[in-house]
Amino acid sequence: DMIASELHRSVGTTLECIGWLSKGCAKLCNAQSSLLQRALDIAVSALALLPRISVVTTSGGKSSSILSSTLLFLHRMLDCLGSGVLPALPQALSRMIAATSPPSSTASSSPSCDVKGVTEVVTLTNQVIARFKTDSELVMVNVLPDLTRAVLRALDERDRDGLPLIHVKASQEGRELKDLYKIWLQLLQTSCIGNLLHIFTIPQLEGLLQPT
Repeated sequence: DMIASELHRSVGTTLECIGWLSKGCAKLCNAQSSLLQRALDIAVSALALLPRISVVTTSGGKSSSILSSTLLFLHRMLDCLGSGVLPALPQALSRMIAATSPPSSTASSSPSCDVKGVTEVVTLTNQVIARFKTDSELVMVNVLPDLTRAVLRALDERDRDGLPLIHVKASQEGRELKDLYKIWLQLLQTSCIGNLLHIFTIPQLEGLLQPT
């Protein structure tokens, strides 16, 4: 996709460079760093420009480059900016969820979820909870409903015979879904340890987590 490629060339590679540079430059890593804050603003803005369909249809079903670059950058910002990254996370995570799990239309025309992409977003969210615990509650309240829908939708993917892909043996899709299931359970465990399990009872999640 031309737009996604241009985004990666102009923004993605820069975010990656800043992320890697921050690992060897302790002076750069502080919540008052104007460079990192500016880069964070650009990263969130770039996610808004990302066409949803281009994420799902990339070669091999993998996340687009700009999404991967932003994920790498955000992982680093959790360490570099500390709590200074929290205000940007609801919008950033919401845009990544929308990109990796496009809204459903009809069974015949709706693109599949990007399972690998959803897994990466859940992994980042899990890291946010593990690092900030109760301080991440506002972030979680904002993103958890859409994240839960994306995870459950992905885990409900089925093959041509109507069998859940997660149970299909010797399948790449099945392995990716198992990885997603494991990190989702890990997020639940991290929420419990971080005294955030109560957020799964918010009204926005009503009906989503009921046993079927």
